[in-house]
Amino acid sequence: GGGVVVVRDDVPMRLMNRSPFWQRFSLAELLAARRPIETQLALFAAERGTKADFDDMRLQIELLERYRRASPSKRIHHDHLFHYAMGRAARSALLSHYQHEIMKQLYSRAKEYFDQYEDVDIVIELHRDTLEALESHSSKRTLKAIDRHLQSLENAIARDRRLATTLV
Repeated sequence: GGGVVVVRDDVPMRLMNRSPFWQRFSLAELLAARRPIETQLALFAAERGTKADFDDMRLQIELLERYRRASPSKRIHHDHLFHYAMGRAARSALLSHYQHEIMKQLYSRAKEYFDQYEDVDIVIELHRDTLEALESHSSKRTLKAIDRHLQSLENAIARDRRLATTLV
């Protein structure tokens, strides 16, 4: 019958950056677009998330803890899986799609930061705080937690002029 068989889901960074669509956006634009998308996903996840959804997010935090000293690609994999689990809990396929694409681009463009400078213990703490807020089903708590979560990368990029200029 024909078709395509996908052997691996590990797409090399050099291929992810080739899309002309994504190349036209700066790192600053990607960070700015991420904020409303992740915020809305978090609000939806707090409203619509189930115990199974939250257990999935908890598992990704545990795996991130287990692999905190592993290769950067393994760590970022579990970091992203936490966010994707939140997207699934939100029950919004379109917002989740945009979240996924933006996160891939952020990693591709800020690979040096994620691989060398990001503090995995802070990421774990932010994920725990975000999960607790989502489980509370409180929009006010969720907004505070996701704001802190997003500020971490935004502030790191803003603080490091050299990093910001080499990644845009």
